[in-house]
Amino acid sequence: MPGPVTTFAELLGLIRDHDLDGPWRAANIPFNPGLDDMLATTYSAAAGSTTQAGYYSPEFEDLLAQGRGQTTLDAANQYFNQAQSVLFRDLPAIPLWYTYQTTIHATTVTGVVLGPIAGTPYYAITKS
Repeated sequence: MPGPVTTFAELLGLIRDHDLDGPWRAANIPFNPGLDDMLATTYSAAAGSTTQAGYYSPEFEDLLAQGRGQTTLDAANQYFNQAQSVLFRDLPAIPLWYTYQTTIHATTVTGVVLGPIAGTPYYAITKS
């Protein structure tokens, strides 16, 4: 990497121009809990450009498109799971870490659900 990076915009430029020689923060987060959202925002080039990792797979793009064309979530997820299998095979990027949550549970507490995006919805927790 050519020296310290002081802004996120500068980092994105270095990623885009392939001027990094080591791992970097991808910072891709899903906007909804659908399986396709994380797959598309992180690995799909359908928006007209390649991903930060420079990944492009016609097979992956086709599976995402087929999944989005389904009328039920279960049918769509079958295609999205196949798309994930393509990623596991191709391994275009390696997640180095994820944010983790600490959650405590007891038999006297109900409504504890770990959310994949926003964490635990504490407003739904009740104690009996």
